[in-house]
Amino acid sequence: MKQNDKNNIDRTIDSIENNEEQPTPHLEAVRHYWHFEDVSKRIMQYEEINVAKAYHYFSHAIHPKREWNIWKIAAAIAAAIIVAVLFIYPNHTQQPSQEIKTMLAKKIPVLSDSMPQIKLSNGQIIALNQPNTQINQQGIHAIVGNSSIVINTEEDSPVEMLELSIPRGCQYQVALPDGSIVTLNSGSKLRFPNTFKDKRNVILTGEAYFDVKKDGRPFSVTCPQGTIYVKGTTFNIKTYNSKQTYVTLYTGKVVYESQGQTVSMKPGDKLIQDGVNISLQHATTEEDRTWKEGLISFDDESLTDVMSDIERIYDVHVIYERNVDDLRFSGICKRNQSVESFMQIMGLTEEFEYEIQGKNIIIK
Repeated sequence: MKQNDKNNIDRTIDSIENNEEQPTPHLEAVRHYWHFEDVSKRIMQYEEINVAKAYHYFSHAIHPKREWNIWKIAAAIAAAIIVAVLFIYPNHTQQPSQEIKTMLAKKIPVLSDSMPQIKLSNGQIIALNQPNTQINQQGIHAIVGNSSIVINTEEDSPVEMLELSIPRGCQYQVALPDGSIVTLNSGSKLRFPNTFKDKRNVILTGEAYFDVKKDGRPFSVTCPQGTIYVKGTTFNIKTYNSKQTYVTLYTGKVVYESQGQTVSMKPGDKLIQDGVNISLQHATTEEDRTWKEGLISFDDESLTDVMSDIERIYDVHVIYERNVDDLRFSGICKRNQSVESFMQIMGLTEEFEYEIQGKNIIIK
């Protein structure tokens, strides 16, 4: 593309962003521009928001002669959150780390009406919809944050199994009794004990990013197809069904065992299990953990795989009225945009047509 043409395209995109009416030829040019590599970066620019500037306009609109310092307000709110966290934290010898305080204050956007819930060993289910509260029952001591829960049960307590369920449209974090932090993606479940003894074992269905703390005890993650053994490391597991498992290792070392097969992994390795077949390859992108940073990314993936993720992320249902097996896509965008905005961007490829009816997305 010539530089002059690119400049014209950039001006058109600026104009679109300002809600100015566009001639059809200009819109077609932008549609064509989608096929160039830098278009996703160009579009991403408009997802960024200048908070200070927006608040300045808001303040003048409602109180022309009185302005508040947004940064002082933010600092006061942050201080209040930290004080609240310290106040409600159980009076145990081990106080929360700065990492856990930050986790408790973090708020992850929710894209559905459903809320995460934790199931106690007696079958009782507690909805995690009240931040800055405590749970003290059935052998569990925990703090509920904005989008997280911290398990702080004493080591001498009787072992009780817990199950944390994350519905579609949500993401959530849990600090396990040993201080390890697990970030769970939409539609995932994690089973774990309220306190760890000699061994640390958790059971995962779905997708999660693990930051395991070293404390001398073995740590393992059991998923439908196999088990990952670690001592202290960071890795991502994706295992939404019983036939496919993906493990990407970022730091440390892990060993994966499944059906008599044992595979040792080093940082940068990506393991893929499809049925009984296990392969090991180099992870060329950060795709497998970008979801943890609030992004939706896909690299040469089929449309059905992309839309399977979209179903979980936005709590929608996709209906196919045509065969789309030959369609593959690569891209990245922010998770906090609406499903309508995501589908509009996908539609720019002109590879398929779609219609949104309530919570159904129809691919035509």
